[in-house]
Amino acid sequence: MPKQDGACVQPECQDAQIPGSKYCFFHDLQQKRSKAGEKALRKGDMVGGLLNMAASFGAGLVAKELQQPDNINKARVMWHMHQQQQQAQQQGYQAPEHSDPFAMLGLDRNTATATDIRKMQQAMAKPLHPDKNPSKAAEDRLKEINEAAAACVEILKKS
Repeated sequence: MPKQDGACVQPECQDAQIPGSKYCFFHDLQQKRSKAGEKALRKGDMVGGLLNMAASFGAGLVAKELQQPDNINKARVMWHMHQQQQQAQQQGYQAPEHSDPFAMLGLDRNTATATDIRKMQQAMAKPLHPDKNPSKAAEDRLKEINEAAAACVEILKKS
């Protein structure tokens, strides 16, 4: 997630404000979809109103889920991965230099479990699957992720 100076004004939300808003991304989305849903319902557009209200509800659930510290860290790792993927698609793939396979997966070596490794591997590999992303860069990145996960599991077995 992008980190800005101010924090979201929603109570108990520790996430960063997005530029031009007093809310974090998910609370901002929740507010906008809620207003759009109310406006559509007032105009008589039942489908548009319900879809916007459902999107507002979903954004609220995501924001609540992200208030848990473990989920915030995972979301930041996923945001960082998303940015790296966009840069790789724009500039051509360049493998990041990671000497630690745990760092490559965004995990802490001291607290990671085999389940954590498997979950992060699956989350990182999902957008790179050949059916979803047929590029050579995605294939190379997928191989790196799988190799890093295998190395992490081996390190855990040895300790």
